[in-house]
This record gives sequence, structure tokens and C-alpha cells, in this order.
Amino acid sequence: VENQYTKKIGYFGSPILEQEVGKKVHFYSSRHEMAERLEKKIPLIASSVDKFSETVKSFSAGVQNDASMGEPMAKHFEASAMGCAVIRDRQDELLDLGYINHESMIVYDSYSEMIEMVDFYRKQRNRDLLRSIQRKGAEVAKNHTWQHRARRIFDIAKPYFRDRVFI
Repeated sequence: VENQYTKKIGYFGSPILEQEVGKKVHFYSSRHEMAERLEKKIPLIASSVDKFSETVKSFSAGVQNDASMGEPMAKHFEASAMGCAVIRDRQDELLDLGYINHESMIVYDSYSEMIEMVDFYRKQRNRDLLRSIQRKGAEVAKNHTWQHRARRIFDIAKPYFRDRVFI
């Protein structure tokens, strides 16, 4: 999905699971804390599953926080693939997967740094930097689709199934 490069920055603060069950889930506590700090500063990026790509493509960047989950959620890869630069808590696993801070994503280590990053990339003079991060993030995300994951699992499992044609 081609990004519209609107220069708009929002935040992901309304997990689909919570929308479906109608209450907050402790699993997302770090995202709740992030959302509380951003709710009056920038718009919420929220949609139903079927409208996700339509909604996200209208944002140049989206703030995320997966600290309480201990790993990056799929939303990172989905947003990145749609050219929505991801501003997020540090998850070193993403560095191992080829993302680079301030090149293909924007990392923060504290909520005060998160606010600084949002303010920095909202400034007109930094919009070209943000657009570059959008493009490079989409390039990195191309290497992390479900098809790539399935291929990797197949390559790992293949030697253990030498007598079978299909796995």
C-alpha cells in the first residue's frame, strides 16, 4: 500500500484485542502509558482490521510501544511496509533484523525521549528526514513477510525430512 506522505504523525494506542473484548488488557500496559502521554499531542491511529491499510497509509509516522510484550508486534512490520515510519521503544531484535535507528525506524529509550522524537520529526525542517525513514523502513520490511518466515522455517526443517517430498 503506497503511503500518502501526509507528514502526519499519530500513535497506535487501541489494540484490536482490546477493541474486541471491550476492556484494557494488562499485556498492553506500556502502550497504555505511551498513549496517555500522546493523546492530547498527536492523533490516535485506530481502525478496524479491514480498514487498517487505508488508515495507516494516511500517516507518515506512527508511535508504538511493545515494552510490556517483550518483543515487536506485527504492527511494526505492517506499518513499516506501508511507508509509515515507526517511532518506537527500543527492541534490539529489530536491529538484528536490519532496522537502523534514524534510518529505517526511530527508537526511543524513555517517554521523554519519545516526546522529543515526535517534536523533532513534526518540524518542517525535518520532514525530508522523516520521508527518507519512511522509504527505508518499507525496504527493510520487504524482508520480513510471512512468506519469508515460512521459507526460513522450511529451510531449517528440510534436512530433518530427507525422505519426504513435502513438509
